[in-house]
Amino acid sequence: MNKRLKSTSFLIRLTLSVILTACFAVRSLAESAGGRPNIILILADDMGWGDTGYNGNTVQKTPFLDKMAAEGIRFDRFYSASTVCAPTRASIMTGQNGARLGISHWGSSHVQASDILISEFLKGKGYATGHFGKWHLGLLDKEGTHDFITGPRKPGKDFSPPWQNGFDVCFSTENVAPTWDPMKLPDQGSWGQKKRYETGLWGNNYWNQKGKMIDHNDNLSGDDSRIIMDRVIPFVKEQANEPNPFFAYVCFHTPHTPTVSGGKYLEMYDGHAGRHHYGAITAMDEQIGRLRQTLRELGEDENTLIWFCSDNGAAENKSDKFGDYGGFGSNGPYRDWKGSMYEGGIRVPSLLFYPKVFKKHEVIDMPCNTADMFPTLAALLGDPDAERSQPQDGISILPALNGEMTVRNSPMGFAYSQNAAWMTERYKLVVGIGGNKAKPELYDMIEDPYEKRDIADQHPEQVAEMKAALGKWIQSCNESCGDRYKPVPMPN
Repeated sequence: MNKRLKSTSFLIRLTLSVILTACFAVRSLAESAGGRPNIILILADDMGWGDTGYNGNTVQKTPFLDKMAAEGIRFDRFYSASTVCAPTRASIMTGQNGARLGISHWGSSHVQASDILISEFLKGKGYATGHFGKWHLGLLDKEGTHDFITGPRKPGKDFSPPWQNGFDVCFSTENVAPTWDPMKLPDQGSWGQKKRYETGLWGNNYWNQKGKMIDHNDNLSGDDSRIIMDRVIPFVKEQANEPNPFFAYVCFHTPHTPTVSGGKYLEMYDGHAGRHHYGAITAMDEQIGRLRQTLRELGEDENTLIWFCSDNGAAENKSDKFGDYGGFGSNGPYRDWKGSMYEGGIRVPSLLFYPKVFKKHEVIDMPCNTADMFPTLAALLGDPDAERSQPQDGISILPALNGEMTVRNSPMGFAYSQNAAWMTERYKLVVGIGGNKAKPELYDMIEDPYEKRDIADQHPEQVAEMKAALGKWIQSCNESCGDRYKPVPMPN
């Protein structure tokens, strides 16, 4: 054999060796640690970056989240894919920005049969799957006779419940519910919908996997986070006795308005204007602690991955309209609120805990977002090229979790209502879309994370480049969306 052929043969063998080694390395992260992990995704609703003790809130008590933050992986620059709830939830389920699915608004469109969801991916790998809490990716009441439907969704047309989207077990609501006595209309505040005041009911019911509405007398009183966890725990216990792992998607209503608390949770915040808000979050935190204790008792804690985050930033206080239940959330030092493209609207608390693989406490300050969750979990399970809806907006951040990646090279796009943003590792462009003719703003997120200094005038070329990239991304989203919903307007 001549030298050229020998060299070619060696390079082929070397390349194959590298590929096989890489594949084995990815696969071994989950499997060499003792089998595929159970996966629990926990989502808070409208919980701001500053609504936790570990992020510096001196009033809010979150001891169990604080413990996870100290022991696991803490994300200091984690983003919801949108500044409102439904688009973020779509991103978690698909790895795509909600705008690609027509879910660019909190009540627009729904997931469809053609969308590939993480629940379906995991079910295909033998996972038992359960959804608990707020769904918000389609209606659950097909005829619209029980749920008081809000927003542009319509019964029949937008019927797309979790039990038709890869979930075996469900204890689900379509939208928000009061965080205490979730079936009842709160005793203060103006909540719209004449039906609520005629019936005294909130009108957003729990449904099971058979499409049956849960009876209001079936353990639906008191703290809503506890009500949800009362259904999660039996699912976890049952699946712990089975050979295959489980996936639980736990979507608390807390602390979205109506933010109501009671009992000991109110007492511990006596004298604070936001005591219902603080109490509801502490109650939710307690249920997360209860879940972890259950996992320890079952011997499943080491091999269970828990990923916690919020669906967007905290909402601006509306006690003038909602009274004590009006939301007293905190985005810490970050600018603005839910609905905004500034950091307060999209930078959220996030933690990951999987002690069998990620053994040390780490802090990741690279930009990550909710669309990254599906591709990351697929990679962790040794299937980084798993079929997913295309194009993907999220990336696998598994290299960051392994300490092999510190800079994000894939920009992130955001669009809601009349505002949009484009973010790189360093810069963030905020622009108006549609009827918003506001001048573009540029921020250096490394030097100015609180967005106090607009540097657009000093960097016109950077603005032009990022605005063009944002426009291409929005155009791509609209092409993916087709006629599912109204197109996202282009940047002005």
